Amino acid sequence: YDHIHLNVPDPAAASAWYEKNIPGARRITEAPDRLMYGSTRFMFIQNANAKPSSGSAVDHVGFSVADIDAKFKELEAAGVKIVQPVRDVQGLFKLGFVEVR
Repeated sequence: YDHIHLNVPDPAAASAWYEKNIPGARRITEAPDRLMYGSTRFMFIQNANAKPSSGSAVDHVGFSVADIDAKFKELEAAGVKIVQPVRDVQGLFKLGFVEVR
């Protein structure tokens, strides 16, 4: 898996938001507004009419964090829309969903 294109109204703001709020981002210099998560490039592409991905061909992108409860509190305090609060998938892991704008 090499990369994912994310259509956003403001690539600089979107890449900065991911870099600040989603752990593990590494900014790369091959082009503006690109981040690496592990070995996968996140390419933020300008699209003034970009819509949330929920319900589209790529419904969501999942990230692992060390403490999801703390991360959700941090995101909520920053004004991020919590779509689905953290819940425990018994025997597997915890998960939750946010909407990134």
